[in-house]
Amino acid sequence: MTQSGKENRNLTAGQMAFVEQELMKLDIDLLRGAKIAVMGRLEHVREMIASLGRMGMTVSAVFDNDPNKVGTNLGIISICAPEKAEYFRSDSSTTVRVIIYSPKYWEEMKEQLANLGYIDHEEIIVLNRPSLDGNIRMVVDGLELYQTIQDEYEKEMQIFLADCPLGDFFLLGTFLKKYCEKEGIDGYVVVGTSLGIDKLSPWLGIEHVKRLSVEESTSLIRAWMFLGKEILITPLTVWQGIFRFNPPVARQKLPFSFMDTFRSLIFNLPLDTNPELPKRSSSKDEIAEIFSQNGLQRGRTVLLSPKSYSIPSPPEEFWLRLEKEIIKRNYSVAVNIGEEREGNIFSSAIPIKLDFNRVMDFMEMAGTVIGMRSGFFDITSQARCRRIVLYPRKAEGMVQWNSTDASFCSLGAMGLCDDETEIEITDHEQTIMEIAGHLP
Repeated sequence: MTQSGKENRNLTAGQMAFVEQELMKLDIDLLRGAKIAVMGRLEHVREMIASLGRMGMTVSAVFDNDPNKVGTNLGIISICAPEKAEYFRSDSSTTVRVIIYSPKYWEEMKEQLANLGYIDHEEIIVLNRPSLDGNIRMVVDGLELYQTIQDEYEKEMQIFLADCPLGDFFLLGTFLKKYCEKEGIDGYVVVGTSLGIDKLSPWLGIEHVKRLSVEESTSLIRAWMFLGKEILITPLTVWQGIFRFNPPVARQKLPFSFMDTFRSLIFNLPLDTNPELPKRSSSKDEIAEIFSQNGLQRGRTVLLSPKSYSIPSPPEEFWLRLEKEIIKRNYSVAVNIGEEREGNIFSSAIPIKLDFNRVMDFMEMAGTVIGMRSGFFDITSQARCRRIVLYPRKAEGMVQWNSTDASFCSLGAMGLCDDETEIEITDHEQTIMEIAGHLP
């Protein structure tokens, strides 16, 4: 099982609104009374389910090609491989609709469904499907936006585009200064949809930033792709969003790590270039007060970080069972709440809502953090504490996506810290006991 559909998604408010807007453009009569499946990235799937629910529609299934997700649930909704979902079309009198949202892989998904007998434009609905007229409009809009950015900042400033998760933005920021020094870039502005533009830029020393909506960023990329050198921007993550490049072969060549993806593939820096981690500011007095007010034990508190939005995570039952096991060993428990929309599923864990500087002081005072591998661990890597980092079971052989596993995303291999314990989740009860065995 995966985490509950009640959870927050790793999408900005603008991205969530964009998904809902695309759904609301559909003819509601196409959906009413139909058996609905959705297909796309996990965070997009969650938002489609939530948005369709607000529209009065119920999703019956999630289609996914990841063998690690197939056979699990998203809340109460089954995740299944499209070719194994014969039951979905078992009743010929039932209308079916499969809604796809995937800027990167929509064509492959559509072809896969068509080969299984689903009818395009009738049973297959692609949100934000590219078209000639639509692409022309986006190129025009992107050019106008590019000119606006140039007018807002100095025309000679380099424009970097960052459409990426929070953790990826952090890693980009640790090399950006060195890249600019190497290339002789004196001034730059970072634009894009990344939440890191708001949350991390001041800490990383990135002075000029501009948050874009999904539509704005997409139009800017379309203009760049169409007009070439007339649009002087540098996309920073070329495996996300509408880009189709993916480095699965590079990631198979150990000791190439996730950090090398940024260091080498994006910035073309030497492999011995170290990331420039931002300076920390102390908030130990504030954190001590939080411990005192909530009855947390210094050195014997576990901070749980169960949220991860790009990889499958165990169900709520796993985390509740782990909480009980931690308490049984005389630890107090807290849970990291990254955003307001994230809820606390735990009965005893104290919710902690802190910025990254302060959460690192909390981690050090607590002594232990346990969580799914996510950008949270990259951003907080300077904290000196016990880390137990959980990974989903690794897919066998060559994979078609840049998945997260310990061999590629190890914090130690990335050079971020050397005090992590990494555990691949297999049997849930066995994994819980393995985690507990690392708590003295």
